Amino acid sequence: MAMPSVTAARVLVADDQVEVLEALRLLLKGEGFHPQVVSSPADLLDALKSRHFDIVLMDLNYARDTTSGQEGLDLLAQIQEFDNTLPVIVMTGWGSVELAVEAMRRGVRDFVQKPWENERLVNILRRHIEQGQVLRKGRRLEAEKQTLQSAVLSAGDLHVLVKRVAEHLLQALHNRSVAVFTRAPLDQAFWVTAQAGISEEIVGRLKFEADSCLLKYMDAIFDPCDRELPEHERIKLKKSGCSLVVPVKLKSELIGFIGLGEKPSGQPFDTEELRFLSTVIDQFGLGVENLRMRGQEREYEEAREIQQGLLPKQIPQIPRHEIFGSWKPASAVGGDYFDALKF
Repeated sequence: MAMPSVTAARVLVADDQVEVLEALRLLLKGEGFHPQVVSSPADLLDALKSRHFDIVLMDLNYARDTTSGQEGLDLLAQIQEFDNTLPVIVMTGWGSVELAVEAMRRGVRDFVQKPWENERLVNILRRHIEQGQVLRKGRRLEAEKQTLQSAVLSAGDLHVLVKRVAEHLLQALHNRSVAVFTRAPLDQAFWVTAQAGISEEIVGRLKFEADSCLLKYMDAIFDPCDRELPEHERIKLKKSGCSLVVPVKLKSELIGFIGLGEKPSGQPFDTEELRFLSTVIDQFGLGVENLRMRGQEREYEEAREIQQGLLPKQIPQIPRHEIFGSWKPASAVGGDYFDALKF
């Protein structure tokens, strides 16, 4: 698994002492973080509303001659109401076991007592930034998955379906581009039918023939750079910005594949993102199946309308016989004739 990077992570530091804020700012900047310092609970909340942070490092006391930590505990509740996935580390110069336990009980990730040890503090921050990034990404991708599922199942045709998949993937994964290839019914070649982040002039000419070498590797998600491909196929993948190929199957039949561009950071897709992609392709397949079923229902309905139009409005009657709504066996009336017919 490729762990999220903590390089240049944004750290929000809150303390009422100017010298403490300056010391922490210099320490964190020297370790590669991007610190922002504030001196009051109100400033902290304003900062959270104005930009994204990876972690909060805050004092528990702000008013003069206050050592209870209640201000910090109240502030913690407000932070969690704003974003309950944001890691919070608390610090105080009047630490006690009881206060530490209460802070941890209320959701604080760790507890640091002043004066702090630089190395320990930096290690604590790095560890909880990584854990927080994993947690927040997992929740974000879960929300994206639910949104995409609704969008796919409500798509009225294949064009809308693939376009929604491309747009949602780009939004969820924050990568450079997405190209969705689907199979043409006549020549069985795979054409780009939806894209996001790529010029339409490029994708409009991209296709992979039914005998392309690329299609031999469609058993699982793969990096095309790790496969033996002819140069002309590599050029096509490069034009579409494809650094990861995601096959889409329906009942073991390859119906398309998705080409994902790399991330701006150059980092590989991690385990959580690959799990998300597996869910997406399942939803894609279900969406195609849903369209097929709806298409069949429309065909059946059209057939019924045609048949009803061909049927006579009234059932013709045979002279001296009536056609009723029930029938009786010959044994019930005698002889080889029916005196009543039933359908």
